[in-house]
Amino acid sequence: MCEMEVCKKTNSNTWWSMAFFFKFFAVTFLFLLLHVASYAQVDTTLKNTDYDSVKKDYDSAANRLYNNIKRFGVEEQRKNALEYSEDTISTKQEGIIKQIRQLTLEAQKYLESGLDTTGLNTEINKIQYWYDITSDGVFTKSGTLQTHRNLETSYKIMRELLTRILARKSSLDEYYQNLVTLRNNIDSL
Repeated sequence: MCEMEVCKKTNSNTWWSMAFFFKFFAVTFLFLLLHVASYAQVDTTLKNTDYDSVKKDYDSAANRLYNNIKRFGVEEQRKNALEYSEDTISTKQEGIIKQIRQLTLEAQKYLESGLDTTGLNTEINKIQYWYDITSDGVFTKSGTLQTHRNLETSYKIMRELLTRILARKSSLDEYYQNLVTLRNNIDSL
């Protein structure tokens, strides 16, 4: 019986030691579990700082890239504006040169076909001749008495000569005015 009692005591001690071991194991496990959970809280804050430094590096690289792209865009915009203004100036200059050429050709044609100086000189000489004939005896050599018929005829001839000379003067004035207009147009361009 002794052996059985010893066996029972040993079994009972073993059972108590096993129960104690399980309790100790359970408490240790809970302690470690709480300890790991508390470290997990600390680890997440440490991981956030690592994440923040990576994010800062990413943000600074993204900002540098954005600033480089923006600077490139501003430079290209400035270059395009300069090219546009140069192209606009060039187009205007070409248009003005074309207009000057056209006006020069127009002036040249006008000069070639405009005024008949030979005919003008011939007509002025005829008018001068008729004036000398009509004025003889009225303005010059007025020693003889003039009749009304003689004065009336001289008056009508002089009036016709004046009309012709005024018509020639008018055509010369118009010709001169057209030349001045062409010159002013060329000068303004």
